[in-house]
Amino acid sequence: MSSWLAPLLCLLSCTGPALDTDSATPVGDATIGALHFEGPLPDNVLILTLDTVRKDYLGHYGEHSDTPWVDAFMDDSLVFDDHRSCSNWTLPAIVCLYSGQSPVELGFEPISSDPAAPNYASGMFFAPAWLRDRGYATWMSSANAALRTWLDADARVEGVFDHGFDGWWYVADAPAADVVDGSLALVDAMPADTPWWGHVQIFDPHSPWNAPAEYLAELDDLAPISFDLTDQDEHYRLAKAWAGLDADTQALVRQHVEVQYTAEVRYLDDQLARLWTALDDRGLLDRTLVVLWTDHGEQFFEHAELGHDVSMYREEVDLALALWARNLSPGRFDGPTTMVDVLPTALEVLGEPHQEGFTGQLLGAAAAPRARFGFRYKVATTARQVLDYDGRRLLYDWTGERYYFETADDPLELSDRYDPAEPRVQELEVLLADQTDRILAFLPHLDAVGHDGGGR
Repeated sequence: MSSWLAPLLCLLSCTGPALDTDSATPVGDATIGALHFEGPLPDNVLILTLDTVRKDYLGHYGEHSDTPWVDAFMDDSLVFDDHRSCSNWTLPAIVCLYSGQSPVELGFEPISSDPAAPNYASGMFFAPAWLRDRGYATWMSSANAALRTWLDADARVEGVFDHGFDGWWYVADAPAADVVDGSLALVDAMPADTPWWGHVQIFDPHSPWNAPAEYLAELDDLAPISFDLTDQDEHYRLAKAWAGLDADTQALVRQHVEVQYTAEVRYLDDQLARLWTALDDRGLLDRTLVVLWTDHGEQFFEHAELGHDVSMYREEVDLALALWARNLSPGRFDGPTTMVDVLPTALEVLGEPHQEGFTGQLLGAAAAPRARFGFRYKVATTARQVLDYDGRRLLYDWTGERYYFETADDPLELSDRYDPAEPRVQELEVLLADQTDRILAFLPHLDAVGHDGGGR
């Protein structure tokens, strides 16, 4: 193994064998799914993960104007407008990204706190390790503790997978500016003339909210509240207290939530702009495919909850996804996509072989309608599933509750139309029941209330 990150005391460094000659970059135009490149394909990939950013808080989608850099990036990118996660929090989304399959398809549920639930899949394909062995320099910077648990060699769950990153920068809950600085240190330590795969996971605006003071001027215009949103325990206390607050207090709390979350988003945007300028100045964007995505969203009491990893509504599972390269034709694609599609697409761009077991398709290649599933189980609450299909969404809590929305007419999911006698509902019930059977195969000790087996 080489030691290109020794000055940074990174955990692992190796080069692997040389790239195959038959995977050299094509010189002509290329179309890969919905992606059209004019000229040579990129040699490198940069993943930009915006942790806990709600899709509708990006100016490209909502009424907000707090993300000028992200909005300009998306204007110059190929944007996938109907993109879904496979869960409602970070770690399963990362598994989908780097394995080309969902945890359900792999037969496990990460960090459920249930000792009877499998926490990983032995032998799971993990792209950074594989790419490292193909000769790529691989690195990641993150402030998300869940990723340290899984991806850092010293603290990962034993036997999960070889984390595969040559370079690994991590400081728990570090602000975006520190993550950017850590990313640039990793970049500057890379060997020259080596293809690379980098990943920047910026934690802001994950709670608690501690944006720099210059982003919080609007707070001065608000009356104080009895919840300190800079403290994670206070977020939990607010979530439990919400239903008992009077209407005026709820309205004031919502204003504080809006101001403090938006301040974090503005701060994030400024730091992304700084990172982009630094990478461009180093010439690292010229032959690089950049994948910008949100790993999950955040609920602000639209469905009586605060945060994420609490439900499967749109606020938590609808994602932003945009791909950029200097010679990638920009535009918007409105067909159904999901996180397991990203890795097969990126590997195809790099000229690397498709892996056996991938369930994702090239972005833009899947036929509509397409069933897209999400799942989350943790022992403190219950198992939850969601199915998106043909402008409809079915949510199933394993307590037996079901909710159905015609999302084409009700995009905010405010009108539950669940009727088990309705044929459009029954069609989704059959699809979801098959998925429930697959989950019960690796979580047989759980009780899926109201589930009668596949094809119900």
